[in-house]
Amino acid sequence: MTVRAAEKNDIAAIAEVYQACFPREKNHALWIESSFNTYPRGVYYVVEVEGQVRGYILWCVKNGFREKSIIELEQIGIHPEAAGRGLGKQLIMESLAPFKAHVRRQGCDVGR
Repeated sequence: MTVRAAEKNDIAAIAEVYQACFPREKNHALWIESSFNTYPRGVYYVVEVEGQVRGYILWCVKNGFREKSIIELEQIGIHPEAAGRGLGKQLIMESLAPFKAHVRRQGCDVGR
């Protein structure tokens, strides 16, 4: 299992997981691409199992880049076929610190 920052070429795989998790939503790829393009405000991370994206998380800055920015886990999805293996927990635990570091690179800190 590998957790890493998502890249543009991951959008289709993230959209596939999104569709499996939220089937009543529409235009999955458009939604994911739109959210992906909010960078640096929002950053996707993915969890891969055997080289296949099986989940994603979207962390966002909610109140602008300021001295103490507020961050939020905006969305998380684990493909139903991969559920129950702790991927969601691992994704949260391994992506939070890199996202906080990303916010710091914007010249901000994370508030409490």
